[in-house]
Amino acid sequence: MSKKVNIFVDGMTCQACSMKVEKGLSKLKIVEDVSVNLMSKTVTVSVEDGAKVEGLIGVIKRLGYKPKRDELKIEKSSLKAEDIEKIISELKEKDTVLVKDEDDILKVKYLKDVVSLDEINSILEKYKISVKKEKRKDKIYMKMKLRT
Repeated sequence: MSKKVNIFVDGMTCQACSMKVEKGLSKLKIVEDVSVNLMSKTVTVSVEDGAKVEGLIGVIKRLGYKPKRDELKIEKSSLKAEDIEKIISELKEKDTVLVKDEDDILKVKYLKDVVSLDEINSILEKYKISVKKEKRKDKIYMKMKLRT
């Protein structure tokens, strides 16, 4: 059984680009199938169940393209990037999640086909961090507060 991962890849502009990405990913042992949609700049990869997908991101970067992750913005309040990284480390596919500290916001970048927003929320709830979703300009912002 396999799972599909969709990755938006910036920088693919022609058929040669899509073939380069397809060929590069096909060489990985965990990859069962690869298809590239040049119009949407999306790469769909079928990988073995349980396979670590961070290697896909590495291959795409080494080929000269920019894989994009979904982004979750969190108002810092009293939380630090290290706090969120520690909490996120409990996720199964933690290697695909990045936490960036930018001024008053923490950015959590993830591949939604690998780690869902619900999984992230459930981990945060476990640590008594209440999450309030708020949509602004097609982005999801989450206000987080430590519950005591």
